[in-house]
Amino acid sequence: MISAINGLIVSIELGQIEIKIKSLDLNFNLFVPNASKFTINSEIILLTYMHWNQEQGPTLFGFEDKAQRRLFVAMINCSGVGPKMALAILEQLGMHDFVNAVRQQDLKLLSTVSGIGAKKAEQIIVQLKHKIDKLSEQPEFATLAGTEHISEIRSVLASLNYSTGEVARAIDYVKQGALEKSETFDIVLRRALSFLSKNV
Repeated sequence: MISAINGLIVSIELGQIEIKIKSLDLNFNLFVPNASKFTINSEIILLTYMHWNQEQGPTLFGFEDKAQRRLFVAMINCSGVGPKMALAILEQLGMHDFVNAVRQQDLKLLSTVSGIGAKKAEQIIVQLKHKIDKLSEQPEFATLAGTEHISEIRSVLASLNYSTGEVARAIDYVKQGALEKSETFDIVLRRALSFLSKNV
């Protein structure tokens, strides 16, 4: 089983990236959350998950850390939630907002994800709430506790017409600092906007 891939990103398209493994002279296509946040010709290490479909065969998914991969696996084990929907959740809400939405039974927020209506949102909450509570006790999920204002920051940046990839990169950036100390919403927003002004 392939548990991780270390290589060079050679192409990015349609929610997936192609990674070249130089030592093996092989290329792998992986579906990843927020593919547009990655950069061609950059070195990357991704944890992987292989999903088997009886009609389409194996599909490889890539994740930046163990928490993201474990949450993805928990989601696709829910009835009616396939890999495509799980990726959409990670892309459109992110781990922090999704975990909080399940904990707080926020049907409205979950229903903002493409393909999820109120009934499906309720089904996801019922099936995942206890699993999320258990996952949150794991060390790799500890960072979620320190990320405040993420949902609001995401909404503000989206309203300013930043792309999904740009928002994802800014969120990743501000979370690194927010974990170190408690910051007000205004400070975190300024940090996100400053990052985007220099990197867009």
